[in-house]
Amino acid sequence: MVPTRRRIPRRTVLAGLGAAATAGLLGRAVPFAGADVPPALPPASQGPIRLSAIPATPLDEKSIGHIRQIVHLASLLPGDWSEMGDGAQGFLGVPERTLRYQLANMAYALASVQCNRTPAYREIYQRTILSLLNRLLEPDSWKEWVNVSRGGTAQDPGFTKLKEGWIDPVRRHNIMYGGHLLQVAALYDTLYGEQRFTKPESLVLTFPERNWGFGRQDFKYDIGTISRIFYEQFAELDFKGFPCEPTLMFPECPQHAVLGMILADPLTGTDYGARVRERYLPGFAEKGFVDAATGSVRFA
Repeated sequence: MVPTRRRIPRRTVLAGLGAAATAGLLGRAVPFAGADVPPALPPASQGPIRLSAIPATPLDEKSIGHIRQIVHLASLLPGDWSEMGDGAQGFLGVPERTLRYQLANMAYALASVQCNRTPAYREIYQRTILSLLNRLLEPDSWKEWVNVSRGGTAQDPGFTKLKEGWIDPVRRHNIMYGGHLLQVAALYDTLYGEQRFTKPESLVLTFPERNWGFGRQDFKYDIGTISRIFYEQFAELDFKGFPCEPTLMFPECPQHAVLGMILADPLTGTDYGARVRERYLPGFAEKGFVDAATGSVRFA
């Protein structure tokens, strides 16, 4: 059953798309026909905007081709990554990184098209974003964390001894998986109003190795529990950020956690996103990350 049309705070949806959506498959790689920039938003004081009232720019053939390819990739059988690049070495030597970033950015791209280009047509986007999220939950997207969490010389030149490590990729110091997982799940529930991933333990990650350690393990989360985990880790370091992965800490990476929390707050009745923004973003200016003249953020 297709949900009935409802009023969605478009400003909230757009906030969750982040830089990944604007520079993703349907933005930088293939410009949209017509205007390159979505229509300007009215002041926030005007409240929610009816999506039916938003002028939509038609998609050109190349953009439609990209969408078809995303739909195709999302529909492959579990474990089939044959059309998502070589990825043998992966990013920093971990193949699953190339998978999770592709999956998440494809979801952001579709959410952007849904909201900005075809707001009255949702079926194919809804089904495909859900499929991409399910692929993000597949062990191939995260199970190497048990090794990455132990550290190594590639990320820490002074490394001398393996840490204990842990299997759960959401629990601690892994924004580059958990942040994307939260953002995609919160985008889905924000766009389609199903409250599917606010339900307790609705996001399940299964570690399938039966002959290793304690065997098969399930790690169960939902939008609310992941938001709380991220908020607590921000608070541990006085809202100055926290490691994207062990020993790696960049100011831009936590955006996925922050954007996910911003989207999650209206869904879960929390204010984690607002509280983090209040403390975290001003720190950018204090550290010189923000250009005072333009307001843009400087990154290496």
